[in-house]
Amino acid sequence: MNKPVKIQLFAAAAGVFGLLSSVNAQNATKKDSLEIETVIITRVYEPVIKDAKKINHQPVLNSVEKTTPDFSYKLIPQDQQYEFTPDTIDAVKIKGEPLNNLYHAYLKAGMGSYLNNYGELHINSLRSRDFQWGLDVHHLGSNGGIKNAPDSYLSKQNVDLYAKKLLKHHAISAGFIFDRAQINKYGFNTEIKESIEFTGLQQTYQLYQGQIGLKSFITDSSLLNYIVNFKYHNLSIKPDEAKENNYLLTSQFSKFYGTEKAYLYIDVDYNSATMDSVTTVSNLLIKPSIDIEFKGEKWHLNAGFKMALENGDSTRFFFFPNAEFKYNVVRNLIVPYLGVTGGAQRNSINSIRLDNPFLVSYPELRNTRTAYDAYLGVRGLMSSNLSYNFTAGYKAMKDMVLYTSDQFQGDLTQPYYENVYQPIYDAVNVGYVSAQVGYQRATKWNVLWRINYNMYETQQEIKAWNLPDLTTDLTVNYNLQDKILVRSSITFMNSKYVKTSDPSQEELAFEIYGRKIDPIVDLNIGLEYRFTKKVSAFLDANNILSQNYEIWGNYQVQGFNVLGGVTIAFWAK
Repeated sequence: MNKPVKIQLFAAAAGVFGLLSSVNAQNATKKDSLEIETVIITRVYEPVIKDAKKINHQPVLNSVEKTTPDFSYKLIPQDQQYEFTPDTIDAVKIKGEPLNNLYHAYLKAGMGSYLNNYGELHINSLRSRDFQWGLDVHHLGSNGGIKNAPDSYLSKQNVDLYAKKLLKHHAISAGFIFDRAQINKYGFNTEIKESIEFTGLQQTYQLYQGQIGLKSFITDSSLLNYIVNFKYHNLSIKPDEAKENNYLLTSQFSKFYGTEKAYLYIDVDYNSATMDSVTTVSNLLIKPSIDIEFKGEKWHLNAGFKMALENGDSTRFFFFPNAEFKYNVVRNLIVPYLGVTGGAQRNSINSIRLDNPFLVSYPELRNTRTAYDAYLGVRGLMSSNLSYNFTAGYKAMKDMVLYTSDQFQGDLTQPYYENVYQPIYDAVNVGYVSAQVGYQRATKWNVLWRINYNMYETQQEIKAWNLPDLTTDLTVNYNLQDKILVRSSITFMNSKYVKTSDPSQEELAFEIYGRKIDPIVDLNIGLEYRFTKKVSAFLDANNILSQNYEIWGNYQVQGFNVLGGVTIAFWAK
């Protein structure tokens, strides 16, 4: 450390020491002048706050004058040149557009083996909002050509004329039908007699039918809608003088009650059959029924009943159930259903001859009653193109129609060889299972497969004559660019029993004989080639396996046969 610094530090310390000594000396020598005193306060202490001095000064707001700048603009007009070209797109089309060109008339005609000849003519109106009419004419003829049988030719003609007028809330319809069918009863059982005289085989059915109807379509759900139709037919059978007149009035009335819809049906059916110049059989059948329709989000219920009042030889009244429930499990993919129904069915000469034309001239007529038909099933869609429906059920039928040719009703002096059928009636319980699968892909593919299996339990007859247990068929249609159309079908029917008087056949019961008909396999293929939209040619090959199977006992069909021809559309708008 420097010497001058040391001297300074020493002097400072000496000064401090001297000052402290002086203070102590004063405290020790000088007497304190403040003596100790006691102060007593005799009243409440009142503190007083001294008035504050206020500054009398008011703030002054200095105003600032706002000035707005004045701008002036000069717009110089100038045209801008530009170009824009939008992209082109296809016009929007509604499904089905453009509308196909329609023709007033369509003709189909063909000729084939066994001198088979076929023709059909359709004439109809074009698109119209308020009036439609049409005429359909069909012809089918054949030389027959059945082996080991007498003349088996047939001839059928049908004319159907119809019209419909649409009003604001109604539609009026009318129609007329002429139907003629000429057949030969060639189905002889040659094993019964050694010699047969083929006489009196021809039988002709001639039908005239008229129809008129009225239908309402009122959109107000609080009002009544209805459908009323009246139909009349006259049927004559030659060479015999059997005739039939039938009058049928059908009606349906429907109305909403809240969310439920109620239906009332009333059918009046009067049939009069003249068997000869003396005998006339009349029968009146009145069938009222009621249905109420209930709907939920996924379920649907129809509940009601049917009745039948029959007046013929006697007056009888019948009551039948009628209900069905279905539930949509998954968007129409799976729809199970179950139900029970019943009803009465008119059996007339006309309905029976359409089922089996080889009839006696004066058949016995009874109405069939289904006491109940209980069923359950499931239907739906496997995909957008594939649908299915499976059903199983059991029904009890009274006076069910069966056919037999082992008994003769008529002139017993005439030879009889089981070539004429007559209806017989029996109480039959039927258990059944059926399935149906369909595939459709636009207009290109259309496939349908069906199968039906029936178990018959007869009360009086030994067998359900002429009824097979199992039938199945498959149809396939293919459309190749609207140019080539292919149609094919195959049908299988298992064996069935026919009743016979031939004791050499199987004895099913005491002196009751039956013959088992072989199963049926029928394969058909058709081809159509369209030259233009107006003209095409077709070729059909039928019974390709050439099975001369029996469609009825003793009645064989033609073997392999072909039919070819042309189709023409004409009379365009």
